[in-house]
Amino acid sequence: MTRCPFCDHKNPPGTTRCAECKAELFASPEDAADSADSEPLSLDGRVIVLMREGRKIEAIKLYRDLTGAGLKEAKDAVEALERDGSLPATRDASSGDDPDVLELLRAGQMIRAIKLYRDKTGAGLAESKNAVETLARKNGIPAAQSGCSSAVLYILTIALILGYLMA
Repeated sequence: MTRCPFCDHKNPPGTTRCAECKAELFASPEDAADSADSEPLSLDGRVIVLMREGRKIEAIKLYRDLTGAGLKEAKDAVEALERDGSLPATRDASSGDDPDVLELLRAGQMIRAIKLYRDKTGAGLAESKNAVETLARKNGIPAAQSGCSSAVLYILTIALILGYLMA
């Protein structure tokens, strides 16, 4: 059986595309030894197979897909595997309420909280923003209004007051 390095689907020997996810499959020495009863490859193993086949970009994509890491973190992890032989442990600040991030949220400093979260976890911008917003909701911290919408609201209020005074 040939296992797909992306979805881990068992494909018949000699298959060139995964029946499940349609990814291109390449025969490797590990595939020949694979049996129907064997355990699926770990993330490390799947990334190693891709690296041995010279498919570094696919290895980075796989790491990102399975861990939710940002592009830089995934690239650094795959390069660490290439250099040291193992992937670094993924960090996740969302599993616990980071007191520093919470302090910034309570002070109304959403952007600084997102930046701190990114620095601590290596997550991407969108992932960090979502995680920090979830953390705020979970802890009952109201979301800070964005500067642009507040400014527009302020200008509209002044325009209405001036319109009322001039009428």
